[in-house]
Amino acid sequence: MSVSTRLTALALACCVHFANAQQAVVEDTVDNPFFLRMCKLPPGYMRGTFEISSASSVNKERKKLLDVTGELGYQYFNRDGASNEVMLIQSTSQQIWGRLQIVYKETYPYTVQFRYNHTTPFQLDNQYELGLGFDREQFRRMMYEKMQQKVHTDIKKRYEDLRQQYVNAFKQYQQMRQRISGLSQAQRAVEEKIRQRTKAEGVLAGLDIKKPSLPQNNLPAMPSLDVQGWSGMLQDTLVQKAGIPALREQLLRDPLQLDSMRQVVAGLEKKINSLKAEQSRRIDSLGREMASRKSMDWLRKNKKNIDRDSADIPDVPAPFWTRASIRLGKYLVQMSELTVSNIFLHGAGIRYGDRYFVEVTGGAYDFAFNRLFSFRPDTQLRNRPYLLAMRVGRDDGANMDAVSFYYGTRRNLTGLVNGPAFKTIAGVSVEKRMEWSPNLRLALEVAKSTPRALLVAEEDNKGLKDLFTRFSGKTLGAYGNLQASFPEQRLDVEASYRYWGVQFESFNAAQQFNPQNVAQLRLGKAFWNRRLQVNSGLKYTNFKTAGIASNLKSNTLFASLSTVLRLRKLPVISLGYYPGSQLYWLEDKRLYEYHYYILNATVSHYFTAGTTPMQLTASYNRFSNRYTDSVVTAAQSFYSLFYTTWKGRFSFSVNASRQETLVKRLLTLEGGSSYATRWFRLSAAAKWNQVPGVVRWGYSFSAGLLLGKLGTISILTDRSFLPDRTGQFIPVRMGQIQYTKPLNFSVWR
Repeated sequence: MSVSTRLTALALACCVHFANAQQAVVEDTVDNPFFLRMCKLPPGYMRGTFEISSASSVNKERKKLLDVTGELGYQYFNRDGASNEVMLIQSTSQQIWGRLQIVYKETYPYTVQFRYNHTTPFQLDNQYELGLGFDREQFRRMMYEKMQQKVHTDIKKRYEDLRQQYVNAFKQYQQMRQRISGLSQAQRAVEEKIRQRTKAEGVLAGLDIKKPSLPQNNLPAMPSLDVQGWSGMLQDTLVQKAGIPALREQLLRDPLQLDSMRQVVAGLEKKINSLKAEQSRRIDSLGREMASRKSMDWLRKNKKNIDRDSADIPDVPAPFWTRASIRLGKYLVQMSELTVSNIFLHGAGIRYGDRYFVEVTGGAYDFAFNRLFSFRPDTQLRNRPYLLAMRVGRDDGANMDAVSFYYGTRRNLTGLVNGPAFKTIAGVSVEKRMEWSPNLRLALEVAKSTPRALLVAEEDNKGLKDLFTRFSGKTLGAYGNLQASFPEQRLDVEASYRYWGVQFESFNAAQQFNPQNVAQLRLGKAFWNRRLQVNSGLKYTNFKTAGIASNLKSNTLFASLSTVLRLRKLPVISLGYYPGSQLYWLEDKRLYEYHYYILNATVSHYFTAGTTPMQLTASYNRFSNRYTDSVVTAAQSFYSLFYTTWKGRFSFSVNASRQETLVKRLLTLEGGSSYATRWFRLSAAAKWNQVPGVVRWGYSFSAGLLLGKLGTISILTDRSFLPDRTGQFIPVRMGQIQYTKPLNFSVWR
């Protein structure tokens, strides 16, 4: 071996030793905080999404037996007018209600609710109700949240594993970069020695050694890398002439390792970025699957397949506790569109089952207008008519098939002198509800009943045999409803038809007005990218009832049309033409219902003056009927201009209105202000009312106070004027007080 070769090898060994020593110093100075800082993701990157707040040590040891939330409340309302003939003006009510949601062992929710309502006038009656049952919807929500948490925990665990791999890979990447940088310096030292020894021979004359840098990477907070001389070292023939195989092999291998490590780090970063999207995708898929399935049976069978990666999903409790719900008291019954609906039941009802269910309802019953039709002249429960109804079917949420049977008595109104006080009514119906897609639904029902006696001398049915005999269209009922939505055309359509035969009997309050045919069509269409919304409707009905005033035709066609235009930074404009009605109890003998049409136009604009928000609304109402043929409790023409603004905790409003009838005119100016904080709210207004030759003052006042854990109390009082059936404006006083108490406590095991 020549002297020059030996000197070269010795110099190279010294340089490598020096580089390794420098690398060790650099590595020792790069402590853990440095790597944590270098590997720390940018603010907001994957932070907060996977944070799970751990329970305290006390809560970890103690578990909840019962978790109770809900509300208790009381309300008193009174409205008094000077006229005894305007039924809907005078009313008084007292209500007590409560709703408790009890979660057993943090998994199984139950609902307990009660309500008492003592109301006059008579058409509302007094209602009291107690309901007990398993809250299926809340249980589904709780299970969905638990499944979300399982997905969240799984993603978080994978995130922590990938993050640790990322930290380790990045650390190795940094070490390799520093080591290769040291080898580059050693190579440059060797080249310098070779240049010095071969300069005389001119071997290095004009040699251009390139100094490219490694490709830049996109790792967060990763420092830039500039290792000089790679191409030059790999292409320089002097390295090969130096005769150092170990160095040449190291220089060829390390760049490949560095590039491979860079790819590993980039791959880990990509996986971490994809975790957030994966979590969102899995949770959205889980929500869509649960929303499309309403049956608890389906949930019970498929709960472990809903999200296979989730571990523990809470067990569905015993069938009885998930399938039974009970109602007691006097409450409004809604069983089907044709047979049992809109009546007040003094009794109980129970529904058992989920996908396959049985529903039984029974007790004495009232109709809302019992004074009008003399449904209940007796106060004793045993002298009232009764009802027993049963419904059996299958319901999976989107589709339903059911068969109903009802049996009961009704007071005999045929006028037979020696006839029975009650007559028997029975019927059966078949229902079907189908949902082919969220945009297309169809509901059908067909019913058959015992025949109604049409003539005074005609004898009523003798028993149930008439239910399965004497078939004709007069003893049948039919109902159909079709709902369709076309998102691309922004069109919604609903069509329905109801038919009651003249001899069809049911426990449906709507049938007491005996409409033989009711057809209805509603259309909704959006234009100009939903800036213009148009809704229209048609309704045809024919009926004949002694309780309705003679000025109404038995064949009636109702039409309605409404449009709303919303343009950016411009006022919202709405126009409407639709029917209305008003009920009156006149002379304590007869109930009158008057129909009329209303033309409405409203312009509303929200804007700001500087930093102060404001809103201005102008409206116009026109009632088509006159007081000679309709006794509506409203003005024939009504104009209103309303302005409000907000400033901090205060709001201010001014209103001017004008009401006109055929005989009177009422002008009202009203101004008021309100102040609201988190715990307190106060509002007051004064009203100036003028009728020809007379000025009357009115007022309104309301206040609310939040008493912390004690609840919230609010009061309201108002004095204004409304037109009576003669067109005169009468003073009306109204007052209300309400108290609510929230409930939120737990019972620990």
